[in-house]
Amino acid sequence: MYFYLYDASLAESKYYRQLADIETRLTDLGLQGRTGRLSPLKSATELIKNALKGGAKTIVAVGNDQTVALAINAMVPLGTGSIALGIIPIGKPSNVATMLGIPGGLGAVTVLAARKTEVVDLGKINNHYFLTSARLQASDSLALRCEDSYTLRPLDPRSALIIANLGIGTNCQDGYLEATIESGGRGWWGRKKRSVVPLRHGTILAANASTGTAVAENAYTIKLPATIEVIPKMLKMIVGRERAF
Repeated sequence: MYFYLYDASLAESKYYRQLADIETRLTDLGLQGRTGRLSPLKSATELIKNALKGGAKTIVAVGNDQTVALAINAMVPLGTGSIALGIIPIGKPSNVATMLGIPGGLGAVTVLAARKTEVVDLGKINNHYFLTSARLQASDSLALRCEDSYTLRPLDPRSALIIANLGIGTNCQDGYLEATIESGGRGWWGRKKRSVVPLRHGTILAANASTGTAVAENAYTIKLPATIEVIPKMLKMIVGRERAF
């Protein structure tokens, strides 16, 4: 049984036709199921918990990156190891779907019907889980203490510190995160300079804890200091052939 978690923004009239086409295609393929819409009065945790009690075996996030992040952070604490998470991307940003090889529109329904699944690692920063990355600006006077043995500090105030679980050159099935210092300057061929370090756990510090923040999955803002770690083989996801891993 499928449960479709709709983002609150999909109540806007501009999405009516697109949603109608998708719902028709889901019915044609026998993928219909219960739906629930996020709202100030209905959280992802409440909706997904009730769906699981009702026998749902697949949760589908219908919306953007924030919808996916809300679904992940609701599912993991509920112990949904055998439950698959699918995505039908509508709205922007939809970077997570792109990384998983899931196209927009009716193409996402085709991926859902094929039901190719992979078990992936998740990153965890404080109490928040993320599939792709957490990003911090060096202007926050950041330091990343890795594996309790060494420290990374961006020296260029234009730099960004990115801790990725899934991205270009990052495998979300290898049991490691990749900490990247991306310089604000550029090297040969106009490319940004990068320094990459693998890690399993670490601590992010800021000189000014009252202003230092990290943004995870383009959805959550986390105050520093923060602990960060990889949680191997945490989530089953429905993926497409063009995935980035």
